[in-house]
Amino acid sequence: MAQIRGIDASVAQYLIEADPIKWARSHFDGRRYCIMTTNIAECLNGILKDARELPITKLVEHIRGLLQKWFWEKREAAAKMSTPMTKWAEKKLRRRSNKSRCYRVYPINLYEHHVIDGYLNGFVNLIKKTCTCRKFQLDQLPCRHALAACNLRCSSCYDYCSHYYHKETLATAYGSFIYPVGPMEEWDVLNDIQSRVVQPPKGRKPRGRPAKKRKPFQGEEILQRKCGRCRVVGHNRQKCKAPIPLSDQNGNP
Repeated sequence: MAQIRGIDASVAQYLIEADPIKWARSHFDGRRYCIMTTNIAECLNGILKDARELPITKLVEHIRGLLQKWFWEKREAAAKMSTPMTKWAEKKLRRRSNKSRCYRVYPINLYEHHVIDGYLNGFVNLIKKTCTCRKFQLDQLPCRHALAACNLRCSSCYDYCSHYYHKETLATAYGSFIYPVGPMEEWDVLNDIQSRVVQPPKGRKPRGRPAKKRKPFQGEEILQRKCGRCRVVGHNRQKCKAPIPLSDQNGNP
């Protein structure tokens, strides 16, 4: 905020009046679990880039096959985990635990601790799963101060983690089975569905071939390739047509 005020004080005042709950994750009371994007449509759009040329029935079958494969791989990955938490959560806890080893912990009672880290410090309540640094509440994982308190009490940090990070929860999320549709002759279609006549959508088809590449939004940056040999934008080394220099910039052969 100090940097924003240094650039434009009116912008900083606007953000304060807009309420930090609406734009600052540290003040947001909801749970994001470090997932900072909801644009799953763009991910699927990139995966289905070639499959979109198929007929609609083949496209749906292709999507079903992808889901069947993904669900199986996620269940297998969860079954092979040797730790109580997922790999992401274990890595986060290990990194925080290593940094909390030098903290000084002063117990207040059985569950409340004052942790000195030499910077902001923290007041930890293990019963409420809170800390004044707010990382404990935001991530639903013990922060560095909470891990230091757990080490002092010789208690397991897994008891203070959200169940959403447990490997059992990951396996449950992909616990459904996706089966092939089978031949059309074996389908059990209701009479009400069979009697319906589906017409093509109304509208005029635009001229020319349909666009295959996504159009960038206004203000979205487009990354351009730069050749590693001639440093010209628009192609790479494999497609470079510039002559290969016999010596480098210093004149060495």
